[in-house]
Amino acid sequence: MSGPSQTLPTADEVSAASSVTILDSSGNELPLSTLFQNEKGGKADYVSFLSHKLAPSSLAASNIKLSIVGCGDHKFIENYRKQLDCPFEIYADPSKKAYEALGMTHRTLDLGDKAPEYAKGGMVSNVVGSIASAFKMGRFTSAGDIKQLGGEFVFERGQVVWCHRMANTRDHAPFSELSQAMGINAQ
Repeated sequence: MSGPSQTLPTADEVSAASSVTILDSSGNELPLSTLFQNEKGGKADYVSFLSHKLAPSSLAASNIKLSIVGCGDHKFIENYRKQLDCPFEIYADPSKKAYEALGMTHRTLDLGDKAPEYAKGGMVSNVVGSIASAFKMGRFTSAGDIKQLGGEFVFERGQVVWCHRMANTRDHAPFSELSQAMGINAQ
């Protein structure tokens, strides 16, 4: 099934995204293209879900690099990584220029009508848990634009070969589709 959320970015859009500056956890600037040149690879519950489903050693054995780019402050990254026990590289794009260049411009707090596979509890417990986690991380105001929706992108040799842009706050790509797009057999 393909729709607007899975329309691949044009070469011009990928080129524009490539030059966007993102920040690592120390605030060092680097071009977004460093995450996807010559490689395959790439909200809290989804990141945690992926962390438990995909072992970094298995990804590395398949020459796959999974990176996460959020729209918050780079100072938020280390606490976020620790809170979620996330083994993947996390970067910050507080300007949201990479989001814009790759067509992730939709902003909403709409949850959608379907609970995703990665949701651990009910809506109320997830909202309360998210707020509690933000306070535990100690940087509640720097988490970024809470309405900004993202997506998942698979790059191969610097080109987008598959993508999914979110339509609501719980609309991450189903794990089976993402793992298939990455070329791995994961369950």
